[in-house]
Amino acid sequence: MTVISNNPNCNFIPSNPWLAVGWRNEDDISFELEPRLSRKDIDLIVGEATEIKPNDNQVMVGDQVVDYDYLVLATGPQLAFNEIDGLGPEGHSVSICTTAHAKIASSECGRPFVKMVAAQSL
Repeated sequence: MTVISNNPNCNFIPSNPWLAVGWRNEDDISFELEPRLSRKDIDLIVGEATEIKPNDNQVMVGDQVVDYDYLVLATGPQLAFNEIDGLGPEGHSVSICTTAHAKIASSECGRPFVKMVAAQSL
């Protein structure tokens, strides 16, 4: 079995809000994929699948050809902040959709955000 991922780490996305408010750090919500996969005899290729050749049962990862018997696609979401003017990290809002976004949110929101969340939970 082979996993192809553009990220060598697994980031537990549901914990991004905790990262944003400073209750966790990145090491608390992520881990390296390779050691855990290799224990189960699963190979990891870090890269982006650029082409699928279904007639040949192959996936292209850059210049590398990966043969397969069965193919499972788990693509995840495609963020589309550009669909609404001003939305997203480059706009006038803060995102926690990715770990990188949550880290930016943490630095931008800081303590006032934590106090606001705490006050609303009373």
